[in-house]
Amino acid sequence: MADKIANLAWGIGAIKNAEALYDYISLDSKKNADKVINKIIDITDTLPLNPEKFPLDKLKRNNDGTYRAFLVFKYRVSYRVLPKSIKILRIRHSSMEPVKY
Repeated sequence: MADKIANLAWGIGAIKNAEALYDYISLDSKKNADKVINKIIDITDTLPLNPEKFPLDKLKRNNDGTYRAFLVFKYRVSYRVLPKSIKILRIRHSSMEPVKY
């Protein structure tokens, strides 16, 4: 298991994904939008304690072992574990067609 990593960062794409997700869910229910986003944030905030807790990202082509992903309420969160940082890369609904990255 990797040592604790102190630096957790959200990529611009992931931030935009989260904002769009929140806006979309809010059209139906602000309460549900808060619930989904807060759960995603809560889980990502725990990543520095155990960055490898989630499986390798099976949708990442040529994954060198640093790309991982997890599901929250049918939303797939992809992140990358580097030696001194963790970067949240994207958030997508699990029913969406995978995008190569």
